Amino acid sequence: MLLYFNITLFLKAEKIPQKYWKVNKFNFFYYICLVKQALMKLKLEKDLICFDIESTGLSVKNDRIVQLAIIKIFADGREDLVKTRLINPGITIPKEASDVHHITDEMVKDQPSFERVAKSLFDLIGDSDFCTFNGNRFDIPMLMEEFARVEDVPSPKFQL
Repeated sequence: MLLYFNITLFLKAEKIPQKYWKVNKFNFFYYICLVKQALMKLKLEKDLICFDIESTGLSVKNDRIVQLAIIKIFADGREDLVKTRLINPGITIPKEASDVHHITDEMVKDQPSFERVAKSLFDLIGDSDFCTFNGNRFDIPMLMEEFARVEDVPSPKFQL
């Protein structure tokens, strides 16, 4: 079972001004550092997967993931695992999307598809909890939809 830690609620609780809430590839890791500082006060019972997705657009059904950024925080205190991966979406990345995340078709043309990385990603997630920025609205549904498209790899279990 995966639980969800909403960074938005954390940012509100920490009274961080809303003008700093816009997530992009530059401040995603900053937010995770803030979360880690808060988590250091807690005793994690399970590993925590902090992640962010870049995609070809905002439609969970029609668009595809082009990049995953993941930090796995281990409950036992081991050093964090940090991974970023470009993914070939198998469809053209619209200019409007590239203007936001600066990932182009040229950058992903030789990268593996989600189907090729799904099993290793599933194994990495394991039974970890999730931590995302407004992930219940986009990142988690997009990730679950991508897993649903892959045969022979189960989707991670998720609960809000």
